[in-house]
Parts: sequence; structure tokens; C-alpha cells
Amino acid sequence: MPENPVRSVLEGKPFRHPLHPMLVHFPIGLFVISLVLDVASYLGRGSHALVLGALYTMCAGVAMGIVAAVPGFVDWTDIRRDHPAKGIGQWHMGLNILVLLIYGISIIARFATTNPRRTDLPLIFTSVIAICVLMVSGYLGGLMVYDDGIGVGRHRRRGRAPVRTIPLTAAGSADGWVSVPGAELMEDPQTLRLSIDGVIVALAKADGAYYAFQEFCTHRYGPLSEGCLKGGQVTCPWHGSLFDLHTGKVQHGPAKTNINVYDVRLVNGKVSIRVPSDDSINAVRRSRVAGATQERDWKTAAEPAPRPARVDRTPDTR
Repeated sequence: MPENPVRSVLEGKPFRHPLHPMLVHFPIGLFVISLVLDVASYLGRGSHALVLGALYTMCAGVAMGIVAAVPGFVDWTDIRRDHPAKGIGQWHMGLNILVLLIYGISIIARFATTNPRRTDLPLIFTSVIAICVLMVSGYLGGLMVYDDGIGVGRHRRRGRAPVRTIPLTAAGSADGWVSVPGAELMEDPQTLRLSIDGVIVALAKADGAYYAFQEFCTHRYGPLSEGCLKGGQVTCPWHGSLFDLHTGKVQHGPAKTNINVYDVRLVNGKVSIRVPSDDSINAVRRSRVAGATQERDWKTAAEPAPRPARVDRTPDTR
């Protein structure tokens, strides 16, 4: 499925930088200028120009806030549904909406004011409260970027990224193979994010082949399921580490440790993965809730030794 060009622009992919964090500087700056003009009109002898300036910059700030909210909302919809940043993004969005509502009420009150030369003190306090809320919202936005890597390296991605983590188990399988429902319908390229008995695995289809490998990069735990797939290799979306999907070996840093790759087979049109049991034992230490793990809790976890992949090419016997 070709990528929507409008969505691509709103995500900032043509600019190789997210659009939302570039635009938010405008409303923030305008709201601060508006507050400075308000304070100047109140502390000085009074100036109609300062009062009007504060009003007009506030109106411009609200307008730019609405403009910045559009790519911000698109960014939020791109976050995987079970990602911890999804909830943080809801708070970030809700606080920003609250800020715009506060300023909207303030603008209406300013048009009804009877003092054209000095901003009333309650209106100044309203602006201070709105900026304080905006600071909290900005902190949450930074948390999503610096703690969870939201939007980082997204321009490198080609193809569909996972929208959720699919929980699976090898229990009841005598040979350890786990069937992945719907994997045969994957686009090329596309990745799925799986939790197999607590082991977080990325399943990828690229260049007509299937690959299974550990989800987290060995450098700074970036999500490899959101990376770029090309030529039997995956590029981490955060810092550009390159791994061979056949052997798991590092092809290009900054990562220095290889990743795990897992056996994949295609039998009768169904895709199956086998994750060794020792990885499941290690995963118990790293995972609190299978299928809804929080990446930031894994940053001190040791990764098991890499293991070369083997693709079972059992013929289709239908």
C-alpha cells in the first residue's frame, strides 16, 4: 500500500525531521511575548499599543497552536497502541487543548474590557496559569521523544510499522514452533511485533523473504521493528546501527553487540517462528506484562547471546 503523501508531509518525512516540534515554537514564543506586553502595560503608565499588541500576539499564538496540533495529532496516531508513550501523548494533547481553551476565554474577555490602556490583573494571571500548563505539556512532549524515541528516525522507515504487540505462546507445541496468525498477508515491506512467552520479537517481510529477530537494538534499545529493511539487513531507526538479518551480526555501528535472530518457516502458506526456551527464561526477568512491555524498563537488562537464523524451506504440500 503506497504511503499517504499528506500524512507523510504532516509527519515531516520530506524534511527528515518531525513537523510538530518545529511548529510548536511559534505558539510558545507568541504566548510569552503576549505575557511580557501585558506585564509592561500593567506596570507602566498604560499603553493602548501594548494592550493591543498583547491581544494580537495571543490570537496569533492560538492560531499557530491549532496549526501545530494537526501534525501533533498525526504523530500520536502513529504510536503503537500498547506503547507506554500512547498514554503520555493523551495527557500532552489534553493539556495543549486546555491551554488553547484558556487563551480563547482570555481573548473573549479582552474584547469586552473597558480599560484600553492597561491589561487587567486577572487576565495576566490567566496567561501565567496557561503558560505553566504549557510548560508541563512541553515536559511530557520531551519525555516522549527523549525517553521513548517517538518520531526519532521515522524518515528512515519504509513500509508499515507495527500498530500493537501480538501475544503468542509456544505452550502446547511439541517442537517449539509458533504459528503467527495473518503473517502470510503481510505487505512487502512490513513488520509485526510479537511477544512469544515474554520474548519480544520482530517479524519482518522484505524482498520476498521472512525474518525474525529481537525487537530491541543492542545500542540504546531502539525498536528494530520500526527500522528500515533492505537487502537482508535492518537499520535501527534511532541511531542507524545496521544488522544482518541472517546472522544477527553488526554491519555498522554505533552498536557493538550482535542481535538474536530466530528460525522462520513457511509451511502450507502459514508462517511460524521458533524461539529457543533459554530466551524465554531470560525474558521473564525483562518483561512485566507480555505483549505490553515498557521499553524504558528494559534499559538495564542483559541481552542473551546472538544465534544465527535458519529458515525452514519446507515445501508447500497443498
